[in-house]
Amino acid sequence: MPVEPVISLEQIIIIIAFLMILFALMWFVRRHRSGISSRIHPDRRMQHIEDLSLAPQQRLHLIEVDGRTFLVHAGKGHAASFIAVDGEVVMTRDTATATPTTPRSQKKSSPKKTSFKRASRKTKKYFCRRHCAGTPQQSVVGVRQMIPFFLYLARLPRMFCGLGCFLLILTLSTLPALAQIGGIPAFNVSEGVGGSTYSLSLQILALMTALTLLPSLVLGMTSFTRIIIVLSILRQAMGTQQTPPNQVLVAIALFLTLFIMAPTFSTLNADVIGPYLDGALPAEQALANGAEVMKRFLVQNTRVNDLIMFTEMMGDQPYASAEDVPLNVLLPAFITSELKTAFQIGFLLFLPFLVIDMVIASTLMSLGMMMLSPMLVSLPFKLLLFVLVDGWAMTVGSLVATYQVT
Repeated sequence: MPVEPVISLEQIIIIIAFLMILFALMWFVRRHRSGISSRIHPDRRMQHIEDLSLAPQQRLHLIEVDGRTFLVHAGKGHAASFIAVDGEVVMTRDTATATPTTPRSQKKSSPKKTSFKRASRKTKKYFCRRHCAGTPQQSVVGVRQMIPFFLYLARLPRMFCGLGCFLLILTLSTLPALAQIGGIPAFNVSEGVGGSTYSLSLQILALMTALTLLPSLVLGMTSFTRIIIVLSILRQAMGTQQTPPNQVLVAIALFLTLFIMAPTFSTLNADVIGPYLDGALPAEQALANGAEVMKRFLVQNTRVNDLIMFTEMMGDQPYASAEDVPLNVLLPAFITSELKTAFQIGFLLFLPFLVIDMVIASTLMSLGMMMLSPMLVSLPFKLLLFVLVDGWAMTVGSLVATYQVT
């Protein structure tokens, strides 16, 4: 059955038409911004026409006031200069703005600060008279040197209290285990047909250890990393804050991972897990066969450059084929390749939304609406574009199509 393209011609035409409409709207607003501003604010006497950056923190502004046009030069540390366009200087001031300083003798402390200083001085004098010897200067120095020691002594009761609570909880938690210590079966190892058979306790211990490593295996040996990074970048590009929430993104990434890894998991179940549960395959051989199945998936979706880089870092000789690469080299190469691919897809998803943000911000600046957030205005246009091109289907289809599973 032929595979349909991820992005159809109709979706490309919709994106191009949407961006052309936005650019046309921006050109119209910039062309007729004076008339639009006068209609929005009919009673305004002053209007900002244009500005130009001369240097860092130095700008020229063209302003119309009651039908007259003025050129205003403003910069940091200098007062504004007003010059009429026809050449007549209305007012020019280039003096540096200075902040008035108050002599130190004239500064007045607040009543709270004065009372606090007075109380601290009295406390130091009293403590020096009772517990310190020598001159007042030496006494004050001695008090300051002893402050960290006093703070440490003040923390000791909390430390002993916390240590006592921890020991009490630890003792109470071990009482049931001590009462039942006679019922724990021993770790028996007996030789069986084709290998070794372990006791139930050792199997449970191995299972619990595998469960603790399961999240790392899901992140490092499946497609979960690439999918969750792309979805997070997509949410950030749209500017929807916490919509969809993190739980929804993790659920989408998890189910897409199960969909992509379904052929690999089916092979594992048929060739490894099933025979091992039936007793036809020993544990060591089952682990080796399972590693070979996972290596096949990792090799198919790892870049050759990453494999070469980690092989050189290990100091090994070049391998004859990618299947000969050991897992300790293949796993970091696969994760690095996943990160690179995820950021490439995220960059391509970010571009259309960045164009919309720039168009909206430029339009708002031309209208003089400085206090209105461009992100707030561009959000409906981003959602409209994403819905028109069926963005979720396109994103999910692109992610699934980037994997090779046989």
